[in-house]
Amino acid sequence: MSSPFSSLLGTNYCPEDDEVGEIKALLVEPSQRLKRLDDVIAGLQNALDQLMEERARLSAHVDAHKALRSPVRRLPLDIIQEIFVACIPTHRNCAMSALEAPVLLGRICRSWRDISLSTPRLWSKIHIVEPTCPYNSVIAIFEEKLALRLETTKTWLGRSGQCPLSISLQSTFDRTGFTLETQQLLIDALLPFAARWEHITLTTLFSVLATASHLTPADVPMLKSVSISEIHEPTQDTVRWHSLTFLRGPEIYSFHIMGSSFGPMELPLGWERLTDLSIAERWMAGGPSLTSDMSFQVFSRCPKLRTCRLLVHDGLDLGYRAGEQDVLDLPALNSLDLQCVGTLSSTVHRLFGRLSFPHLRHCKLRGNSNRDDNISFAPFLAATPRLETLDINIELFTKPSLDSFLHGLASTIREIQINEFPICWREVGSDIFDDDILASLTTSTDLALPCCPALQALEINYCGSFFDQALFDQALLRFIQSRALKRVVVHFARDMELDICPKLDELVQGGLHMELTYPPPAVLQFSPWLGLPDAPHFTDP
Repeated sequence: MSSPFSSLLGTNYCPEDDEVGEIKALLVEPSQRLKRLDDVIAGLQNALDQLMEERARLSAHVDAHKALRSPVRRLPLDIIQEIFVACIPTHRNCAMSALEAPVLLGRICRSWRDISLSTPRLWSKIHIVEPTCPYNSVIAIFEEKLALRLETTKTWLGRSGQCPLSISLQSTFDRTGFTLETQQLLIDALLPFAARWEHITLTTLFSVLATASHLTPADVPMLKSVSISEIHEPTQDTVRWHSLTFLRGPEIYSFHIMGSSFGPMELPLGWERLTDLSIAERWMAGGPSLTSDMSFQVFSRCPKLRTCRLLVHDGLDLGYRAGEQDVLDLPALNSLDLQCVGTLSSTVHRLFGRLSFPHLRHCKLRGNSNRDDNISFAPFLAATPRLETLDINIELFTKPSLDSFLHGLASTIREIQINEFPICWREVGSDIFDDDILASLTTSTDLALPCCPALQALEINYCGSFFDQALFDQALLRFIQSRALKRVVVHFARDMELDICPKLDELVQGGLHMELTYPPPAVLQFSPWLGLPDAPHFTDP
């Protein structure tokens, strides 16, 4: 539309008085036209609204009838129940939450609620969390929450019919005076169902666990696995583990325990039936601990053991020498997780010097050596002739002992993981795993058998800064190129020195999984509000 003021539109020009009248006269016809258009649009909008309303009613009518012939409505009850059961977590027990099955399933519709409530398997797994009472909380609110938690637990388990039960109880010690009473009430709610316990995981005070001391093996005929994390009570007396006689249940094959100081032989277990065992004892000053000799006794009582995790605490080397006793053969053991606390050399010789694991495939070894000693791992290497996967931490070794250890590993080794715990990062000794170690793992062109010839995967986690970063990166490149690997993972504790990824593109395209990560660069933030109490928090530079 033409206008004598076109050149002035969109500017800050201030018209004169006579121009204001001219502009007013100029807008009479466009304003009338604009009103007519608004009237037409309003009419069309009203018609459109009516059509949309009619469409919504018709759509709801159609959708309601379509729902009647929905395939899910015609599924047999047993199929729906199997689908519901498949919604239950397989790696843990069910939380008391409306965000996941089985509670969520009952909130979809009345029909699904009826089905969920009438399917006992949905309610055969439960995770119970003890409610806590903060110091500033109103006691009445806490008591109401506790009553609801107890009622929900009993209702949940009551819906499980005659199914075997998997139960986990997570408790705390909050020192508010309510802990003991609360945990006692929760345990009391579980005891009536003991005949159907199959898998039990308890994190609680021992004084609460003692409530179950009246149970006998005959009272827990279905019990297969028990996991106990005992919360230490500063004022507790000697823990009487022997009183828990139900641990001799005829079907128990798995037992995990983490607790205060105790002798493992006090545990009333059917040792000869165990295939899975974990003992992680909290060592208390002046108290007993699980030594190599005691660990040997444990192994001697468990001929069927397939997986084992032990925390071993040895004092000074007592002068044991191989050959003092017969070697114990553990033919069924497949996986071993051993954490050594105290004198590592004593553990290696006194334990591995007396054991043989002819079929051990997977081993995790944790510990810390005296850097002044070059510990010989010959007993460990001799005891593990068919090892396939190994997970170790760098604090076990000096550089010479690590090199000797890697060369002494069984030729069946397929995967090696080497870690350095972040709490132990240090300047001295951070070059233990360096380019020389990698070079010893690199396949040479001569006919000599390489170190770990069957190696398929190597993972290195935060092993210091490496003595010479550029040399290590080059050695890593040569190592990867020389081996037929399937997986290489290196989490660096320093910045990138050399990008080797482009030179490995062909191997990656051929199926190599490679993951090289570096710490993100530090982000410096300068805020004009710095130091003020209401300074905003910035997450981006």
